[in-house]
Amino acid sequence: MSEKNHPRIILVTRKTRLQELIERFNTWPQARFYLEHNHVDAQDYLEEHDLYQRRLQEAEQTLKQMGRFQPLDRSLLAHYHFSPADVVVVIGQDGLVANTLKYLDGQPVIAINPDPNRWDGKLLPFTID
Repeated sequence: MSEKNHPRIILVTRKTRLQELIERFNTWPQARFYLEHNHVDAQDYLEEHDLYQRRLQEAEQTLKQMGRFQPLDRSLLAHYHFSPADVVVVIGQDGLVANTLKYLDGQPVIAINPDPNRWDGKLLPFTID
C-alpha cells in the first residue's frame, strides 16, 4: 500500500499549565515562586505535566504505527490546512476538543482524556489504553 493510501493522523496537543507558566515567567524557579507565593501546590503542576508528557509519548508511538503522523499544537489550529481524509486525535481537555472542532469539516475525531482522575471530560470518551 502506498503512503498516499494511508490516512494522515493529526495529533492535536496543548501546553500544560507548567509549560505556560514557564513561558510566562521564563524559568521554572520563577514560576514555582509565583505558585508558592499564591499558596498553590507546585507539585500538582509537575505531576500533571509529567503525566501529560507520558500520555503524549504513548499516543505518538501508537499513532506512528498506524499511518502518516503529524503532531499539531493548538496554537497552530487556525492556520493549519486539514485534508478531508485526515483523522484527528485530540489529547487534552474538553475545551481543546471543542476548539479543534471549529477548524474541521467532517474529519473524524478521536478525543483522548490523558488524566481521567483530574478531568471528567464529557467530550473525552477514550483513554490511551
